Amino acid sequence: MAEYNLRFSLEVSGVQMLLEQSVIGLITGHHSSLDIRRALLESVTPLAIGWGRRGLTEQLLPLLISCLNSQDLHLRCSFFRSLAALGARSSLLGAQALDTFLLPCLEQAMGDVEPTAVTDA
Repeated sequence: MAEYNLRFSLEVSGVQMLLEQSVIGLITGHHSSLDIRRALLESVTPLAIGWGRRGLTEQLLPLLISCLNSQDLHLRCSFFRSLAALGARSSLLGAQALDTFLLPCLEQAMGDVEPTAVTDA
């Protein structure tokens, strides 16, 4: 049984590593586009489940926060809608992630020049 658990853990780690590499490439790679980043943001809950709480806070959220630096209003709004989806599944985040990542993003949004971004936040 212990051998099975070890093998399972290794398989899960391998899948998570592939997921991480793919998402990093889609967000920061030279083929990245606004449409790709918006699509990733719309799929943030399944990604977060696949990544797990630790991967979400250490890897996925920092990548997604880079979307806030975009000049594209729709991407920033998609980011805030994805935060709402994650917030609805509080078991994925935890209090530390809220304090460390999400509250500063919401504070930044309050100063956005676009009223739509402020409303979505």
